[in-house]
Amino acid sequence: MKINNKNLFALIVTTIFALCSTSALSKQPPIDPSTIYVLAIGSCPPWQKIKAVCKNDVDLFASTLETNMGIPRGNIKKLIDSDATYKGVVKGFKWLTETVSENDSVIVYYNGHGMLLDLDGSQKE
Repeated sequence: MKINNKNLFALIVTTIFALCSTSALSKQPPIDPSTIYVLAIGSCPPWQKIKAVCKNDVDLFASTLETNMGIPRGNIKKLIDSDATYKGVVKGFKWLTETVSENDSVIVYYNGHGMLLDLDGSQKE
């Protein structure tokens, strides 16, 4: 298998998930993927040269969880750029609180790029 960024990312996520759900480590049965809910948030500033960085990362994360872990698509909510506002994130957490049951698992994934601001709000170089 040729190792590229997409394959490496999938391998890392798969390994982490396997380690977290191994019954030998947790002394619990493996986690049923249908009981895992994901809120995946990606927000890149509009002035970033490569516009799709956060969208691509969130899409790759979500598709890896769906394809490699078997998490149902309906259990994954993605908020990208214009949807990743304060109101959008609050709605995302509300979706989780209304959807998740006591024994379900939740993954919150955030991918973002920002900048430093001076105390007066101006951008630092």
